[in-house]
Amino acid sequence: MSTRHYLGIAEPLPANWSISFPAFPGTVTTGRDFAELMTNARDALASVVAAMEEGLVARLDNLANRAHASHSALLARGACMVLAVEAAD
Repeated sequence: MSTRHYLGIAEPLPANWSISFPAFPGTVTTGRDFAELMTNARDALASVVAAMEEGLVARLDNLANRAHASHSALLARGACMVLAVEAAD
């Protein structure tokens, strides 16, 4: 898996540090010092991305079941739709 980078806005607070991520509204974590903040930031991002991926897989499962199709067939159908839209442009 490749490493991804996201903008984080770190702020020193009176007793610790805080960081938030504009690409992931509501994702905020803290650390006693900057090193701990970076560790906690990686963990927070990993958790939110994993939750998003799990949600997407669950939605694909649901749609595939309703369409009586495999994930591969569903993804191929979606790719064909995107290609058709791009060809029309």
